[in-house]
Amino acid sequence: MSELHEEYYCRKFKNGLILIIFIIFLDASSAKNVNALDDSVLTNRVSNDQYTSSEYAIERLQTAAKILKNQNLNVKPCDNFYEFACGNYDNKYKRHFKSINRFKNPSKNTLSSINRQINNLIMHSNTFNNKSKSAELIGNLYNSCINTTKIENQGLEPLKKILKRLDNWPVLISEKSDYSNFDWIKLTIKSRKIGFDGSNLINLSIQPQYMNKTQVEISMLRPFFEFTNEIFSQRLSHKNIQAYHEYMVNIAVLLGANRTKAERDLIKVVIFEGTLSRISSDEDYHFLNITTINDLVKNWPTINWNKFISGTLQLYGLSTKNLTYYVYDPTYISKLEKVLSRTPKEVVANYLIWKIVQFSAPHLNEKMKEQHDKYKSKINEHFKTLSRPKACVKIVKRTLKLGVNYLYVKNYFDDNIKDNIIEMVNNIKDYLINTLKDVDWIDDVTKKHAIEKANNIKSLIGYPDKILNDEKLDDFYENLYIDIDDNYLENILNLKLFERKQWYNRLLSELDMLEYWTKFYSPMFVNAYYLPRLNQIAIPTGILQNEFYNNNRPNYMNYGKIGSIIGHEIIHGFDNSGRKFDKDGKASDWWSIYTNNTYNKKVACFIEQYNNYTDVQTKLKVNGTITLNENIADIIGTRISYLAYKNWVSKNGEEKSLPELPYTSDQLFWISFADFWCPSNEKNKSSRRNRNDNHAPGDVRLIGTLSNIPEFSADFGCPTGSNMNPIKKCTLW
Repeated sequence: MSELHEEYYCRKFKNGLILIIFIIFLDASSAKNVNALDDSVLTNRVSNDQYTSSEYAIERLQTAAKILKNQNLNVKPCDNFYEFACGNYDNKYKRHFKSINRFKNPSKNTLSSINRQINNLIMHSNTFNNKSKSAELIGNLYNSCINTTKIENQGLEPLKKILKRLDNWPVLISEKSDYSNFDWIKLTIKSRKIGFDGSNLINLSIQPQYMNKTQVEISMLRPFFEFTNEIFSQRLSHKNIQAYHEYMVNIAVLLGANRTKAERDLIKVVIFEGTLSRISSDEDYHFLNITTINDLVKNWPTINWNKFISGTLQLYGLSTKNLTYYVYDPTYISKLEKVLSRTPKEVVANYLIWKIVQFSAPHLNEKMKEQHDKYKSKINEHFKTLSRPKACVKIVKRTLKLGVNYLYVKNYFDDNIKDNIIEMVNNIKDYLINTLKDVDWIDDVTKKHAIEKANNIKSLIGYPDKILNDEKLDDFYENLYIDIDDNYLENILNLKLFERKQWYNRLLSELDMLEYWTKFYSPMFVNAYYLPRLNQIAIPTGILQNEFYNNNRPNYMNYGKIGSIIGHEIIHGFDNSGRKFDKDGKASDWWSIYTNNTYNKKVACFIEQYNNYTDVQTKLKVNGTITLNENIADIIGTRISYLAYKNWVSKNGEEKSLPELPYTSDQLFWISFADFWCPSNEKNKSSRRNRNDNHAPGDVRLIGTLSNIPEFSADFGCPTGSNMNPIKKCTLW
């Protein structure tokens, strides 16, 4: 392998590449037909004796072509595997394949494909036969948004009606008014009842506790502000503050305000928000567990906590019993009391109503939307005004995630994929458990806990099964109404109100904690994650296709790609943070002193090794401490995926290699894994990396991972002491 060179490949692949490129371009051309609702879904995995399958053959040829396209055969795999596998990713083949989306960044390519499919579903949801309520809601919201004629006819009346319910916006009132009786808590609760979040002074979060769904957790958090304190402190000398003030004034004038009065009154609002931003920027950020509401009153007596909390809970049908309170920034609350005591109530009222108006503006007529887009383009040079159809599709995807996920799975996702991934997860978990049994540096008691935790790792693969139950999903959306005849803003607010209420209605008590997380589930989420407090991995539908997984791809490729991701997420349960939670997700110190000390010594190897890597783009040293957990998950997770694949081969037999490639199936596992990192060092991404990034650069992650895995070195025959086979390796087990 070490003497292979490019001339050999050019001669060997000359005829094969003609066929490969022809097939790829045919496939790319057919993929352009994205408007038909019957886009081809992923096909079922074929068995080893079905190599004549056209889909299977095309996938193998495309994969072989991509591997060849990326490789730099002037570099030996044992010298620098990143350059060997990815060295030509951005070089000489780029001009030949620039029109083929599949050769772009894997996540972007997959997300682009999913977006096209979902956009199709949303725009045609009203054409489905026997449509469910979720499909009806999606269709109604989209059509309500796209009906610009109706939106223009209604003008600003939808917002003016809301302002009237909230006793109007002070900046719109010409005569002098008395605000001595203004109550910000009363306004907050009234606005929440309409659908606004009301979190502009105190961000109040309500959620069931992780381990006890009957216990409600009330958290008081810092609000989010328009800008950081660094920007606000510059006031009108900063272009963003100028644009913000101008936006406020222009919107107020459209609603009927006198411009001079608006300029005067709303600069005070800008200053007030800047003050809030300043008092929330204190680095002394810690949380305080409060037992009762009386403790809140005792600590911050000028805030009517009974009214603030009970008034909010009543909106969601919750009682004040079985509550646990957390104040995540006590210093901010203390400073807020002082700021509110010295700020004119008219300014506070103007600020709170402005936030309501600001939320509403992009959902109103073209004049309001133009002001919104003009402002956004001034503060964000990358802001792009979307066409109305694209903007409406984006709204639907953001607000009806569960329904969109349902339609996507029903129309595009093959259940056989989910079954195969579940099998892969179980294989990788089983191999980890068997590995833990043989680890000699973990004492028996700790080992028992570790094995129990590995056994108890739950997995949410693709989607919760319950979303495919039409009746159950219709029940979930039972209390949501989106009327195509109502005004668009009202439909948006109904959605926002429902979104908050749905956590606390009768259905939540019937959902287990895995399905609780469907709030965050979306087929547009092309990633995977581990949740330590649930001891759960999640592999959404978005990452179970295209570059990451294909039923028609050999298993050595799938284990190298999605298998390494699964292994990575599982090992997060045993990294330096995840290991501090037990099998049930409770924070627990279940490691013996001896085993804990040994673990820390092994971890020191990872830190030292990665501290010696340099980011080739930024020229900065990698921070081995900050990237520790990701590095552990990369190395151990990839290795157990490989060993789980070898275990699969022992039961199912060897798979054929890819056509016209002189690599074994084991070598193709590592090459498949390397494919993830080929786009990751593009120059336009280097600016986001810094010493605080908990992920090392892509080339470092690839080289660091494989150089610590002895099976990789054996498969490529790397001499001991070579760059990819160092004498000192870092591992846990």
